[in-house]
Amino acid sequence: MSHLQQIDKHLASGKSLTAKEALDLFGCFRLAARIDELKHKGRNIVSIPVDVRTRNGVARVAKYRLSTVRDRVKPKRSPAALKPGDGVKWLEQELKALRGAK
Repeated sequence: MSHLQQIDKHLASGKSLTAKEALDLFGCFRLAARIDELKHKGRNIVSIPVDVRTRNGVARVAKYRLSTVRDRVKPKRSPAALKPGDGVKWLEQELKALRGAK
């Protein structure tokens, strides 16, 4: 079985995968390239940044998994989620959205 097939099967089973896991499980050194190939074949794969411990501290790496409905629905930002000073921007966005909905 090729790396592409192994990775596709792994993701299809509902599991996620980092580059290190792909190397350990399948001997695949180029996970990002295989993920790109799967995306071109129509797989809906999302990349989630995760922090992992290294001997030099912490590094941010990509964890890949198949997209779910939750990933495709963008939640509306509430005023409470904005930083101070963003209130005007939020209000302008809401007014623009309301005008566009008519």
